[in-house]
Amino acid sequence: LTLADEARISVPSGAGWTGVPGTYQGYSIDYWVDYTCEIAEGEITITGCGTIPEDGCLRIPATYMGHPVTAIAAGAFQGKADLVSVTVPEGVTAIGNMAFCGCDKLATVSLPASLASIGAYAFGTAEKKSNVTSVTFAGEPPAVEGEVYLDPAKCAVTAPTDAGWGTTWQGCSVNGAVPEPLPAPMTASYRDPGSTTAKEIVGCIEVSSATTLMTNGWYVVRGQVTTSNLKVSGTANLILADGATLTANGTSNHAGIEVSSGNALVIWAQQAGTGKIVATGLGGAAGIGGNNNGAAGDVTVCGGRITATGGDYAAGIGGGHWGKGGNLTVRGGTVSAASDCGDGSRGTWDVGSGNGGGANVGEFTVTGGSVSLAGSGLHRADYPKNAYGDVLACVTVEVEESGDAAASVQGLQGYGVFGLYPTDGKIHLWLAKGFYDFTVNGTSCHFGIADYVGWDGSKLVKKTRTDLIEFTGSTTNIGDGNWYFVRGAVTTTDLKVSGTANLILADDAMLVANGTSNHAGIVVAAGSAFTVWGQGGGTGTLVATGESGGAGIGGGNEVAGGT
Repeated sequence: LTLADEARISVPSGAGWTGVPGTYQGYSIDYWVDYTCEIAEGEITITGCGTIPEDGCLRIPATYMGHPVTAIAAGAFQGKADLVSVTVPEGVTAIGNMAFCGCDKLATVSLPASLASIGAYAFGTAEKKSNVTSVTFAGEPPAVEGEVYLDPAKCAVTAPTDAGWGTTWQGCSVNGAVPEPLPAPMTASYRDPGSTTAKEIVGCIEVSSATTLMTNGWYVVRGQVTTSNLKVSGTANLILADGATLTANGTSNHAGIEVSSGNALVIWAQQAGTGKIVATGLGGAAGIGGNNNGAAGDVTVCGGRITATGGDYAAGIGGGHWGKGGNLTVRGGTVSAASDCGDGSRGTWDVGSGNGGGANVGEFTVTGGSVSLAGSGLHRADYPKNAYGDVLACVTVEVEESGDAAASVQGLQGYGVFGLYPTDGKIHLWLAKGFYDFTVNGTSCHFGIADYVGWDGSKLVKKTRTDLIEFTGSTTNIGDGNWYFVRGAVTTTDLKVSGTANLILADDAMLVANGTSNHAGIVVAAGSAFTVWGQGGGTGTLVATGESGGAGIGGGNEVAGGT
């Protein structure tokens, strides 16, 4: 047999060949694998294959169909149950998301020096990490868009000692290095927002500037700590000690605190609720949530002062740019979320999905706390709901800032008021529709919240008012630019509008306005203006009857009417 010097011989699996891979009459021999691929600009991206060779070993060729192989597509070998080992050739620069995910027998992986990036979930998922025991790199550490989900308890990494590798990669030991031991566990207290009594947790791990990963368990921040690319894997509970500040910065498309899909972060405060987090994403990453192009997991805030700012087009809390948001629950504390348009201006995706992330996949729930959205942005997320599923609206109360003094809120039943600190001189409360009377630092506050159908200049749209005054049978004067709300059946006599008044009729409400002795049913004299609005069903009713020369709505006897 005479062939070109560089010739390779491919033989079928199950045909009785032995010594494969090896040589045959001096030529390299290996099993034939029928790859699927895409060709672009003369380069091959492998997108999958047919039957895995009988030895379970996949040795991807450097060239295929006469073209160089430069990439492995997303999901290319996902779920290949018979795959035992894989060798990726020199020249491949990228491995896509989930390329080898679900390959339960895959044990060894060899990767070339040319490899520049590996996609998220390349080998497993948060629910089912890979069984790979060995990964060998020939070059520098590749960029990783998220977690590849190797199991640090099973897998070891081998890499060149002079190529910038640390002691771990994706949590796995590199070159046999022994990871630094975790800090000694300690006892820390925290406060549930529904209680005034402190609870203790034994076995907390203290977060330091060297901390990069929080897994299942409890952690505590004391004093002033700055971290880089802090990541949550599993469900981490984080206690912010009173007076502590965690400054969490992301670098190069990383979230300040990465909480990717399938993971969860629960934030607690101590008795005074003064502990802080300042989390900032870089590039297209969220402040707290997904990296660039990454979906967010679940975030729950039970206390503390949380400031989260997303990078370019990413949510403050939620998805990275192009990433979906997860569940966000606020039970107490103070949350300030902001997004960025890439030019320093504020975006409209403060919580929820990042720009381009599509429909939010999680729920936004608020049962307490002050929640400020810098750009009023709920990108692809519904307005928050309470524990009963009621849609909420934001009311703001001006509060004089006084150092580390929280606002004292009294009389607001069913809403968590632990750890409310002013943001730009205000607290931001999310309340269901209804009427509220409470005090903030001793000052009385009155809010009425309801929807109505309004006009936006071209069409009717649903709007919400948070400054309504409830209209009752004893109401006789309305105006001064105020808004009023009628619910149920109400009867009034000689109602007068002074200046400008807006009246919303709730669905199925009825207002009967009767005039007496030359009065209109509703007096709207010259110079005054009266506007009536309905709700979505349009079933509210107003019956106004004048007496002895008075209009139903307008002027009295010999009195000119207004607008």
